[in-house]
Amino acid sequence: MRSNLRELFQPLGIQDAIWPSDPQGVSHAWGDLHMKPRDLAKIGYLWLNQGRWETRQIVPVEWMRAATQKHSHPNFGSGEYGYGFWVYPERNPPQYEALGSRGTAYQCQSG
Repeated sequence: MRSNLRELFQPLGIQDAIWPSDPQGVSHAWGDLHMKPRDLAKIGYLWLNQGRWETRQIVPVEWMRAATQKHSHPNFGSGEYGYGFWVYPERNPPQYEALGSRGTAYQCQSG
């Protein structure tokens, strides 16, 4: 596993994730991440806690805040788009979610 993914997945105990990459080793960040449901729940928990896992800040809080804000409005879907998240700031409480193939999803509510 590449070092950047190791930095994200290792503290969470995720070992069996597969994320295809191009010949230069750059992952397909737009999708194709394969992992067990329990590991996906760990990612959701990490996001829910603003990038913090137990006592360690894995993802910077500033990035998490920016990632879950609207940055574009695609011509499809039902919400705004952040950094890889669909965001729904008008909902109470505000929500964001990641959607995958075959109905795979996780949704977080702030507040």
